Amino acid sequence: MLKKSVSFILLALLLSSCGEKTKSPEARDIAEYKPKIESFEFNFPKPSDDDLQDKKILWATYYNLPVVAPVVDGFPLRDMRGISLGPILSRKDWCASAMEGSVVVIGKGGSQTTYNYAGTSEEHQVDCSPFYNHAPSHKVKFGKARGRFGDGVQNYLLVPFRSIAVDRTYYPYGSVFYIPEARGAKIPLPNGKTAIHDGYFFAADTGGLIKKNHIDVYIGTEVKSPFKFIHSNPSKTFEAYVVHDQNVEDYLINIHLNHSSDDTDFSSSDDTEVNSLEE
Repeated sequence: MLKKSVSFILLALLLSSCGEKTKSPEARDIAEYKPKIESFEFNFPKPSDDDLQDKKILWATYYNLPVVAPVVDGFPLRDMRGISLGPILSRKDWCASAMEGSVVVIGKGGSQTTYNYAGTSEEHQVDCSPFYNHAPSHKVKFGKARGRFGDGVQNYLLVPFRSIAVDRTYYPYGSVFYIPEARGAKIPLPNGKTAIHDGYFFAADTGGLIKKNHIDVYIGTEVKSPFKFIHSNPSKTFEAYVVHDQNVEDYLINIHLNHSSDDTDFSSSDDTEVNSLEE
């Protein structure tokens, strides 16, 4: 999967050429698209001193899940055989989807379909050089995602604010990281409330630009990272720990394997209060 540190223009700017009275159904649906992540917990206690022995020095970028509407004249999402999957995107949206590795396409009537990176091929390339200086992104092919937020590696499904992409030659997939600087960060929820992050992340993904001690933090449909430790600069490092708390490991494995495009509620709700961290 091809990833890069990319901060996308807010969705409102994408739609700014349309006044409120002239918004298409697709534009309205994009503005209202809010995946439900309240069911994910962020309240595990700090690791024990015994579990803070495997220290790593990392630097971080972040990636997200573009939410777009199809266009009439543009570039189709194609599978590895070169066959169109249906949606046709603008060049900018296609290239953002290729770089981020996944995309949600909002169709007529508010239908929502997530597509994911499937590989690359030489056929049907799209020139993304106006937006990104990463030639392999031109060759990306897609498939329908299993997870509503997109798919990672080894059957893992991506989870906002939990999944990270790693270089597997440095850190095995399935590793659990504790980042002290992430603990206490306010995580925006779709209902307008916040959760307080507990500092734990799960190695569920990788990317062509993720090398050595570089990690890429997945933030779902948000366009701005809530984490102060992310600077998108190799010289701006921070401390992290690979931890082995069985309760944390079991929980993170479970949520990365057991939510799907069919059982995730994308509507917002008002029944979830801000969680408090157990010290």
